[in-house]
Amino acid sequence: MDSSLISALLGSTIGGVASIIATFVTQDFLAKRAVVAREIVARERLYAQFIKEASNLYFDSLDGNLDNPGGLIPFFSLLGRIKITGNESVQAAAEGVAASIIESYKRPSISFSEMHQEMLERSSRGEVDEPFKGFTDACRHERDELKIKAMLIR
Repeated sequence: MDSSLISALLGSTIGGVASIIATFVTQDFLAKRAVVAREIVARERLYAQFIKEASNLYFDSLDGNLDNPGGLIPFFSLLGRIKITGNESVQAAAEGVAASIIESYKRPSISFSEMHQEMLERSSRGEVDEPFKGFTDACRHERDELKIKAMLIR
């Protein structure tokens, strides 16, 4: 066989194999990034639901009366899901939110105007009352870590 023919066939084969490998690597990379992106979206939805439930319970607790303990079920269900998917700091912050809500139900009831007055007094002293700040900060940090992970996937 002619050496130029062998060289042409060999070059053609190597080029084809290289193209297949490059396509495979690219598709694998994109698939892994898509998985991380879906995970970020799923966690954001879960954490948003948790904040909504926590907010409802927190404001319900201001009257200091838990008329329907069954109303806590959706909240604690979300807390359980967070314990499955969230990192340790998100889990700890979510448990802190749950503890603060339980403590809030134990306090004497206050009216909206009393709550507003208390918030104004705290604000004038430079204190900010954000009951879910630790949780939202932990969620934001986790999201940023997942985004970095998605960019580093190879």
